[in-house]
Amino acid sequence: MNNHRGGEIRRAIVALGANLGDPRQQLCSAMAALRSRFEQGFSASQVYRTAPVDMSADAGEFANAVVRFDTPLAPQDLMALLQSLEESSGRPKAHLRNTPRTLDLDLIALGEVRMVTPELTLPHPRAIDRRFVLIPLMEVAPDYRFPGETLDLEALTERAPELDVRLWD
Repeated sequence: MNNHRGGEIRRAIVALGANLGDPRQQLCSAMAALRSRFEQGFSASQVYRTAPVDMSADAGEFANAVVRFDTPLAPQDLMALLQSLEESSGRPKAHLRNTPRTLDLDLIALGEVRMVTPELTLPHPRAIDRRFVLIPLMEVAPDYRFPGETLDLEALTERAPELDVRLWD
């Protein structure tokens, strides 16, 4: 059983996405804010461009990236910090799922923590099926395996639904 309290240093994986305003700049600002708070083990992928998933096609293209860093924060505390960064970027606290956004920060995994609560599920339940998470994740942690998952990132990407994920130029 995992200890979910703070104090223990764990590797965090966070996926970033945005499709309103200046999506690439929103991601770069969020990555800089996370880097300034979590310098230890910090690594960021390049920014990718993808079509919206589970939204209307006219929602606008998304900028996507993944960062990893080491943190002593408990899962709920890290999630609260991520949500405060979303809000400071202009995302309303109460927002509908699968709608355009100025910034979306998804906690994908935190070390080997496996948990399901009404507020947070770790690892993120849909990350293994999302190319816009898996492809940038391969950049920052090529040998990463999701807790409880037997397939590596390459195999998960091959199995994930097709989606055009290309570098944002």
